[in-house]
Amino acid sequence: MQLLWEIDYAVSTFLHASYGALPVWDALVYFCAEYAQYAIGAYFFYFVITSARNRADQLLMFASTISAIILARLVVVEVIRLWWDRARPFELLQYTPPFPEISASFPSGHATFFFALAMMVYLHDRTHAWIFIISAICISIARVIAGVHFPSDITAGAIIGCSVSLGVYYYIEPFIRSRVLVQKRATDIL
Repeated sequence: MQLLWEIDYAVSTFLHASYGALPVWDALVYFCAEYAQYAIGAYFFYFVITSARNRADQLLMFASTISAIILARLVVVEVIRLWWDRARPFELLQYTPPFPEISASFPSGHATFFFALAMMVYLHDRTHAWIFIISAICISIARVIAGVHFPSDITAGAIIGCSVSLGVYYYIEPFIRSRVLVQKRATDIL
């Protein structure tokens, strides 16, 4: 555990040292850490509407992705935070954060959310997934630079998000697919 703390401390202080050096860099970090999430969310809706071959595929991709995000972010992360209330870097290392965060640091809810989203898009459409993967990485790194997460918070969030997405894809999505196909067949008959 001591080794993990030393790595977290070294990487966090190294990355955070770049914050405050250039106003343009600070604005980019702030945007990625705090506001890029809205652009990625909007792009996800656009992506689902335009990339799926038919309405059933759109509903399946949307339902699976939302299921993975809810399960990962609102269930798994919050259960872990009940047992482990880890302070944020700015609290422990005396940083001044660019924006306030009041919840526990471990695991990162943002990393969990966006890696779950990126993994589900990857499982459904590998050609366009790179946009979501790069976005998840940029948002996560920006949150470390801003001093609101340790690298291990991000790593844990990425692992949780990807793992839950894989579970949803292989175990829950077949159930959703059967419901969507049953509904589609029923409307085709009528």
